[in-house]
Amino acid sequence: MPPEATTAVLTPQDQLAANGTSTHTSDSTLKDRLSRWKTRLNALTEIHLPTDYPRPIPLQVVEAVHSLQLTEQSSLALLQASMAISSPSGPTDSGLSTGGSNTPVSAAAPSHASPFTILLAAFAILLHRYTGDEDMSIGSSSETRNPVVLRLGVTPGQTFRQVVEQTQLAERDAANDEVPFATLMAHLFPSSGNTAADQHQPSSSLFHVRFFNELDTPSDQVLNSTSATTDLTITLVSHASSSLRFGLLPQIELKVSYNQVLFSMKRIQHILEQLVQVLNIAGPKPDILVSDIPIVTPACRDVLPDPAASLHWANWPGAIHDIFARNAKAFPDRECVFESRDILSQDGSGRVLGQQKHIYTFGQLHQASNLVAHALVRGGIQPQDVVMVYAYRGVDLVIAVMAVLKAGATFSVIDPAYPPNRQKIYLSIPGLEITQDGSVLGGQANGTDALDGVRDLAAQDVGVVVGPDSIGTLSFTSGSTGIPKGVRGRHFSLTHYYTWMQQEFGLSEQDRFTMLS
Repeated sequence: MPPEATTAVLTPQDQLAANGTSTHTSDSTLKDRLSRWKTRLNALTEIHLPTDYPRPIPLQVVEAVHSLQLTEQSSLALLQASMAISSPSGPTDSGLSTGGSNTPVSAAAPSHASPFTILLAAFAILLHRYTGDEDMSIGSSSETRNPVVLRLGVTPGQTFRQVVEQTQLAERDAANDEVPFATLMAHLFPSSGNTAADQHQPSSSLFHVRFFNELDTPSDQVLNSTSATTDLTITLVSHASSSLRFGLLPQIELKVSYNQVLFSMKRIQHILEQLVQVLNIAGPKPDILVSDIPIVTPACRDVLPDPAASLHWANWPGAIHDIFARNAKAFPDRECVFESRDILSQDGSGRVLGQQKHIYTFGQLHQASNLVAHALVRGGIQPQDVVMVYAYRGVDLVIAVMAVLKAGATFSVIDPAYPPNRQKIYLSIPGLEITQDGSVLGGQANGTDALDGVRDLAAQDVGVVVGPDSIGTLSFTSGSTGIPKGVRGRHFSLTHYYTWMQQEFGLSEQDRFTMLS
């Protein structure tokens, strides 16, 4: 019989016994423990670690391992933290006293924080700094090899000591309320009884990161059941010291198992180095605030932009539409845009007979965008007003975007191919005004062409001046984690992008681009 089938028929008492846990657990006690776990794990916040590569759907797992041996400095920091931080006493949320109900949490106790707990607390601080989350769940191990879920809260105003003490209490609660992991999962995510329906339910997970002690690592069956929903696992491996000089210092190796589909090895190296830095700084000074612990390592400085570096403001070549205007005046007959359009049959079948190529010069686009820009200004558009452009991705869009920029306004695009709900979100921007005068349907307003009043201004620049800090673009996030959010872009950034491409890829006036976005 496969292991899955064997596990399915075990009673809670059998599972506890298999994990080395006392079997003297009555049904009422088990029920009380499960009830406390349900309260403890209610409304968990999922940790979304920043990944190096997009998360594929469905998720694929290609496991890799990277290790780091703690140095003498880090081992000494562990020992210093352990001696400085005692186990907290007082009641836990399981209702069991840990040293007297009236004893403050920070009061002294006979035992000290273990190296495992200290490193786990340092890891929780690192997760907080990565994600900004102040509530997190971490899969961990216990002395009985039964996996546990530790829910930790980390805030910038806490001290390292307080985070360690909180971690100790979470471990103690988990030990006092120990139940088989399979029983806990079945209680929190009960089966509907419909096998087909259960197969279509999203996978349930209590944690996405794990922190294990090698000696307490859960069974392979449990590891395999949670690996698909786990981004990375840190395992502490303890080695005996061969030196009498450093015999008191713990010899610990940090081993990270991670998904190569999500993370690069360089990312894992950074994580380990930052974890060690948190330990080295906070271990000797346990009362340091979480917000004051620097996590930028020497390796980080090699890849992070220098915040003090010059942004070359003095080298700004001007707004992109001004650069375009200069090029158009210098080379008015040079081909600028090639657009291919389908030739459809006249029988109404929609058959594509071929493609017809249209060529537009710099001069044509410059004059056409001038007309639209003058019309916008005469229509009351003010600098940095947002103009929504509803257009397919073709030459019309190029003219409209250039015209909005020439008018000093901010452009944003609504593609008719966008889903209707997404278009509605764009149109729900506060302060958005929609004028339905018929001009968007065939260019007619009150029976006349909307551009008739500015026909004689095609060769005349609008003359609106914008600076590097003026807002030229309004784009939107994908909305994958909620409602799409608007992002405003400066003219400095817009121009810099093109000059950067030119320098990075050696582009010249002889190159051509395919407009994909």
